[in-house]
Amino acid sequence: MAFAHRLAAMICGFMVAALTVWSARFGPAGRSLYLVNLAALGLVVLQALSGAAVVIAELSLWSTLTHAGLMALLFTALADGCYQLLPRTSAAPGRHPISRGTPVAAG
Repeated sequence: MAFAHRLAAMICGFMVAALTVWSARFGPAGRSLYLVNLAALGLVVLQALSGAAVVIAELSLWSTLTHAGLMALLFTALADGCYQLLPRTSAAPGRHPISRGTPVAAG
């Protein structure tokens, strides 16, 4: 089971590295996407180091919590990258766009 976890982590690391290289090709227009992917790559490296700390510390509470917390941050960075790739549409056909923070009247 531990081997499968490490293999999945290695594949994830290669995929995030490829995603970072891919996003660097967008130039200045995709700078925020590149920075998010670069942060995700850094989090993958920190995740690997904290995983090693979990093994060395024999599953101590703090090393395990750090490993889990970094995973949550990695997921957040990757989700933000996906959000940035969504097309910017004003509204669905036949509907009027509502800007954020605009109160909507009930009824």
